[in-house]
Amino acid sequence: CDGVSPDGQTYRAAVQIDKKGDTYIVRWLTPRGIVNVGVGVINGNTLSVGYFGASNGVVVYKLDGGKQLTGEWTDRESGGHVYKETLTKLAEGEKVILPKGGGPVF
Repeated sequence: CDGVSPDGQTYRAAVQIDKKGDTYIVRWLTPRGIVNVGVGVINGNTLSVGYFGASNGVVVYKLDGGKQLTGEWTDRESGGHVYKETLTKLAEGEKVILPKGGGPVF
């Protein structure tokens, strides 16, 4: 996951998506640990996820059948703004490398 936080800083996190019945459990993991957990549903070509944790909000990802999901998110502290985030699927066996130093908690 790559995006830009409300303060203009770029961020990188690992995102785990697990299917549970007709829903999806989504966890965002930073060097500080899991910061947000959400539950989502697919409708057409979108995955919509409500999440809570370090922040509470919603993200909607466009599914294009490829390696990336492009999303727009907002949370209760965003002041009415919407931000962008991109998820890129890792190849089989590929490892996530998160930046050192903690990075922002978004």
